[in-house]
Amino acid sequence: RCDHGAPDRVLERVEPLPVRPRRGADRRALLKRELAIACILPVGSDMRVIDGAGALATFDRAHIGTLWEYLTPLERVFMALALNCGFNISEIATLRIDEVHGDTVKRLRHKSKVYGEWKLWPVAQAAVRWAEERKSRLGIGSDLLLTTDTGRSYIAPTRKNNRGATIPNAWNRLLKRVREDHPDFPKLSFGKLRKTAGDLIRKFADVEVAAIFLSHGQSVKADAPAENYTNRPFEKVFAAQERVWEHLKDVMTGDFPPPGAKQVAAKLSRGTVKKMRAMRAEGFTVRQVADHFDVAESTVRDNCPGVARS
Repeated sequence: RCDHGAPDRVLERVEPLPVRPRRGADRRALLKRELAIACILPVGSDMRVIDGAGALATFDRAHIGTLWEYLTPLERVFMALALNCGFNISEIATLRIDEVHGDTVKRLRHKSKVYGEWKLWPVAQAAVRWAEERKSRLGIGSDLLLTTDTGRSYIAPTRKNNRGATIPNAWNRLLKRVREDHPDFPKLSFGKLRKTAGDLIRKFADVEVAAIFLSHGQSVKADAPAENYTNRPFEKVFAAQERVWEHLKDVMTGDFPPPGAKQVAAKLSRGTVKKMRAMRAEGFTVRQVADHFDVAESTVRDNCPGVARS
């Protein structure tokens, strides 16, 4: 039992603690902090402490709907796989075409080396088809479902031998667009989609099903040998995924356009585009709108389709 209470400040993220000093006030302060955190947070957790209660940093249903509205088709593929299957960036970037079997994904999770199965939602099935058509149009023969336009893996090392950051960079640009219209929107990383997915599975099922969904090494913590002598009940995962889809399907709507269709660059917020269209509807010329928003006239035309040139 802990009698020390919660920390007197909000912890947005618990980072790995530094090496303990051997003696003195610094060591005592660090030990006190470790004890305070240990009283309320599991080891290795990524949680926020609000009024003494741990709360996992995730997106809610309204957040997911807002994000989906602002996403480009390719970004929707990333998000669909993250929420539907609990995939992180590495798992999305390494997903092979031969691991997708109709409406089911079957594969080993690279990090934990644990086998998993996931039933694809209708929107995720559409996302997979769109990704395959995109590769065909680009003439890419990779075994990976998703690659860059040049056929490279999204996590291929850069010239400085850093991991490719195409997906997190795209996510940061997305959040910037969203926050231009919604300043209070939570600024959470792409990885929080995996945490959101796991949290939803747990909400609509239980901890064991969530652990299987996330391909954790041990789903039944109280009975480790069970992992070696029983099969994982993936049918329970499928049932939980179906319940999560019923919860989200009304906010993850919209068809994927043909991969070859002209796409408007996702540089402007939805609010800015709506204002542009409103000005054009009021009779302002393309040049006047472009000058008002300090953008090229072609940008106005691309974002205001169906309006005659002027």
